[in-house]
Amino acid sequence: MSDGHIPRDAMTWMKKILDTTSVTMPVIFLNHYPMNNSMDNWYEVIDLFKKRNTILFLCGHGHTNKVFDFEDIPGVMGRSNLRAKQTEGGYNLVDVTIDSILFTERKPVSGNMKKWAGIKVEQHNYDLTKKFIRPDYSINKKYPQVKAKWMFSSEANVISTPAVIKDLVVFGNQQGTVTALSLKNGNRKWTFKTGGSIYSSPAIHLNKIVLGSTDGNVYCLNENGKLLWKFKTGAAVLGSPTIASSGTIYPPGKYQPAFENSVLYIGGSDHFFRAIDLNSGKEIWNFEGLNGPVVSTPVIYRDAIIFGAWDTYLYSINRDSGKLNWKWSNGSPIKNYSPAACIPVIKDDVIYVVAPDRYLSAIDIRTGKTLWRTNESTVRESIGISDDGNFIYGKTMNDTLTVFFTNKDKPQVAWKLNVGYGYEHTPSMLIEQDGNVFFGTKNGVVYAINTSDKKIEWAYKIDNSMVNTVNVIDKKNIIASTMDGKVVLLQIQ
Repeated sequence: MSDGHIPRDAMTWMKKILDTTSVTMPVIFLNHYPMNNSMDNWYEVIDLFKKRNTILFLCGHGHTNKVFDFEDIPGVMGRSNLRAKQTEGGYNLVDVTIDSILFTERKPVSGNMKKWAGIKVEQHNYDLTKKFIRPDYSINKKYPQVKAKWMFSSEANVISTPAVIKDLVVFGNQQGTVTALSLKNGNRKWTFKTGGSIYSSPAIHLNKIVLGSTDGNVYCLNENGKLLWKFKTGAAVLGSPTIASSGTIYPPGKYQPAFENSVLYIGGSDHFFRAIDLNSGKEIWNFEGLNGPVVSTPVIYRDAIIFGAWDTYLYSINRDSGKLNWKWSNGSPIKNYSPAACIPVIKDDVIYVVAPDRYLSAIDIRTGKTLWRTNESTVRESIGISDDGNFIYGKTMNDTLTVFFTNKDKPQVAWKLNVGYGYEHTPSMLIEQDGNVFFGTKNGVVYAINTSDKKIEWAYKIDNSMVNTVNVIDKKNIIASTMDGKVVLLQIQ
């Protein structure tokens, strides 16, 4: 879940189209979201169209008929044709004449007609000196010890966590391009083009880079960006891979050691979860018991692989055979409440997971039985675990970091901190290292929380879009990426 956002490549395309037209040409712009702060880049769109003869902004999303003023640009929201709680549904008739745009609501059962809005078609010359609210970057002055050593602007949205391999930072974007940047200065070193958008966070093993694409393939590249192999699935691969060696135990969230003979585990949108030999790219086994796509990263614990899917279930699969151990549901039949976006964390044979139902659940890893559930702090899809495994970190939907004890018996809050990040719903995980917890928000801010002093260590605003799960190289070097396509190395003095 995130705010409304016009993708970076769409913004580039739109500017290019407008540059080919006269500034006096009448323009009507249509977007699903209203052009206000329910869109994270609303101001960029408004600033672009105020330089034109923009007659009207049309939008939906609110499911109601409403007239807006978008920073002096006339706006109209149109209703849904569903009746909701009304006695009958309806729709709008829009009449466009040489001097007006008229809106009439029609009820098809009763035949009632109601004129409710009219927009004048006239030449607009907007006052470009007039001031309106814009994103606030003053937090960067409050914490001067953190700086962006470099910032790279991708040509399209980045909705994944960049990986680091040797001296390279590697990530994919929504245009399907895998890009490698220099860790030292952010310069582009190489690119590799897939056939679809990339939402999969790369996994690194020795000199290999593995990720999925919406073209239906899992790709394995070497550190120079050359294709080693690709595996074709039956649909888009939105999930991220985990790589492991047979017979080893990895604590969740930690870097996995390198082994020559390794297996990657990844789920797809074709309702399969697969184990693939990392060296050959050949399938070892597949599990076909899913009824929805996998979009997150699986976690390995002993002989089990744990992951969620958008089919209401969390799964435990035997990592060697691919057989189902168990599947767990939070009790809701609604797929939108699935534990699918969260990366589970595990301590002492207890799995902790959160979902859009806003409950934190503790599950016995051996049986898949619920140990306890709590919605005390309305954590949505963002959790993390402490280095020592004693605490679960939860990012609530309003301002607060809540910390729970890992506990088989009952939910128990250890402490809370009002961070002040506002309303929040970004499904990014919280990462602890060297006594700090790092996480991003929907408004482009990365926070570091000192867990000893229970205070904000620092914060840095990159842009105004969603921050993906950050890659913590060490306490003083963090790689972060945003939905709007920014990839940045933050350094702390």
